[in-house]
Amino acid sequence: MARTHGANVVGIDLEAPLIERANRAADELGLAARCTFQTVEIGPLPFPDQSFDIVISSGAFTQTPDKPGILRDSFRILRPGGYLSCYDWLKGDYDEYSQDMLYWFKMEGLTYALETLQGYADQFRNCGFADVHAADATHWYHDEAHREYELMKGDLYPRMVELLGQKDADRYVEDWRAMVIVIDKGEMRQGYCRGRRPGATG
Repeated sequence: MARTHGANVVGIDLEAPLIERANRAADELGLAARCTFQTVEIGPLPFPDQSFDIVISSGAFTQTPDKPGILRDSFRILRPGGYLSCYDWLKGDYDEYSQDMLYWFKMEGLTYALETLQGYADQFRNCGFADVHAADATHWYHDEAHREYELMKGDLYPRMVELLGQKDADRYVEDWRAMVIVIDKGEMRQGYCRGRRPGATG
């Protein structure tokens, strides 16, 4: 966004090593004057009201149980006319996770709080967003996950063992195998959701 559109970009993450890597990359690309990255704590976003024209999340809301809370806070820091756009992992239309999903969660070592695509769109509207648009992206990620799995158990496997050791390499391959199963079954899905804070731009 900084290089292509001349935007001033602020990036956040919970993990300090990722922030350090992002700052190094911005410096190497000559974009440090337009890009700043900072660690944050779980909770309200550390920015004043109406600070941004666009807020983008890529997979960052997946593990957040309080999705209305993070959506309301994103709404708060947007200027009138600004957009929130997020890509997230989602669940299908079911009430309880299957054993395959629970096994994949175990392999991931993370706690997921998945929402349906329709549920996401409804929560956007409930938090005040207008012009809400939701789109399923499962087909794209289905193909990508299969491609990654074939590479990980094939051509990339020796390099993974070299870098990670066989135990961790095997764990990652098994993690991707488990993920491919729940994607193939339609239990784990992906989607985009976008909404606008009402009001004039400018």
